Amino acid sequence: MDDEGEGHWLSSPIQAVADSRDADSSRWGRVYVVRDRDDREHSVAIAAGAFAGDGTEVLRVLLDHGARIAPGRKSRERLLVYLQVAPAARRMDTVDTGGWHTLTTGETVFVLGDRKLGTASDRVLFRPETRQAVFATGGTLEGWQTNVAAKCVGNSRLVFAVSVALAASLLYTTGDESGGFHAVGPSSCGKTTMLYVAGSAWGSHAFLRRWRATANAIDAMAAQHCDTLLVLDELAQVDPKEAGGIAYSLANGQGKARANRTGDAKPVVTWRLLFLSAGEIGLALHMAESGKKARAGQQARLAEIPADAGAGLGLFDTLHDATNAATFANQLKEATNRDYGHIGPAFVERLLAARDSWSGLAEAVKAYGLQFAGEGADGQVQRVARRFALAAVAGELATKWNLTGWPKGTALAAAQTCFSAWVAARGGKGNLEPKQVLAQVRAFLEQHGEARFTPWDGVSNHIDSERVTHRRSGFWREQDGGRWHYVLPETMRQEVLAGLDTREATRALLAASVLHPDSDGNATRSERLPGFGKSTRCYVVKPSLWDGPGE
Repeated sequence: MDDEGEGHWLSSPIQAVADSRDADSSRWGRVYVVRDRDDREHSVAIAAGAFAGDGTEVLRVLLDHGARIAPGRKSRERLLVYLQVAPAARRMDTVDTGGWHTLTTGETVFVLGDRKLGTASDRVLFRPETRQAVFATGGTLEGWQTNVAAKCVGNSRLVFAVSVALAASLLYTTGDESGGFHAVGPSSCGKTTMLYVAGSAWGSHAFLRRWRATANAIDAMAAQHCDTLLVLDELAQVDPKEAGGIAYSLANGQGKARANRTGDAKPVVTWRLLFLSAGEIGLALHMAESGKKARAGQQARLAEIPADAGAGLGLFDTLHDATNAATFANQLKEATNRDYGHIGPAFVERLLAARDSWSGLAEAVKAYGLQFAGEGADGQVQRVARRFALAAVAGELATKWNLTGWPKGTALAAAQTCFSAWVAARGGKGNLEPKQVLAQVRAFLEQHGEARFTPWDGVSNHIDSERVTHRRSGFWREQDGGRWHYVLPETMRQEVLAGLDTREATRALLAASVLHPDSDGNATRSERLPGFGKSTRCYVVKPSLWDGPGE
């Protein structure tokens, strides 16, 4: 009304229903219900900051949702005042990532794009800062069970892939860390089919992503898939210089620190997820293309499983009623793009209903992890075993809840089979890092022993005086029945042990009796090297290198 008590039409019905804020009581906003010209209601969230200035952004959003707004400056000013002061009956929690969230009321919800699961779902406002993952449904759960899940039975890699897809939602409940699995095998062996099967827990074929992206883009993808599965195809397509860092970042659940346009630090993007990858090569080989070396920790974060199941059918163990592997793969591809997106949300809903038993899930993961790893396993093996165990628990839970149609024990057996394949490809359950150090030192001496190491006797006896050693790394001489190498310190640190922590690497070499220490046990010795005129500290590599664990 105006000052004379007369009413003026300002807009079609717009009702303020809630005030919103995030967990830190910032990013305030309001939620309105707008009725459009087709008499349909829209829930519209508007940030409080949008009211700054002349409010044009607020009006634009409302118009886009079908509201009718009176023309004229005064009418619009009155509407903006109403929108800010109209009473709202409740509060909503604003979240900017999907997955699990504990509200200010203490209630737990799961945000899946525009869909919210949980009894408190109406008190959550999802305002993502980036485009979200392609969560979608098609067909029916029963269709998926018949056309996809049933054909996974007897195929260890397929059962495991579905189990991994569901296990991502357990990370919040068990406290486990993020991590990945990578299927390695030749082209056309069934790897992409496996990814489609896994992705069908949450969406159609559009759910599958590619490694062909920058580290920044993959950080955004990870945030979009929080508490669900991230599916990445073709590792070879990512820049080999960035591959190792991306594997670390995905598993660590945290993106890079970045600055905004004013130079201030942006909030670091975080996530929880499992990622399932495939490619013709593994991480170490791909990184080697750019001269980088994969560390054991990176390889543990992305556990590589041979795609070949060993049955002569590529990734598959059995084809059910299909005549050949190609036909079977095509059947699965068609089925996963027809029936999809049901089991993931259904699994989460059952988890929400079983809230009181979450502590038992962590205990089950621990028990399976110890069972997989066995006695005497290295710490990294135990860590990866727990990730396989997480998949086993998820798959068995889904079976118990009648979501997969699999016989009891199917998911557990598949996880055990895939874990054993990982251990075999890895080279056992021992600590790989000492083996990698010894292998790297031995490779350097094999490649450069004659060209970059000067014969000790040749210098002292002036033999072969015309020989010039370019980029000399040190000296060698025969003694005690073998060839000893005297490596100059900077060459050892910068080239022989490139990409490794020098202190940890030399400690491993000493433990393997490959380095000849000084009387105090130091990794370097003081030696009177030929032509140096005075004693110089160097690393002395003994002939035992050729008989060590690098064999």
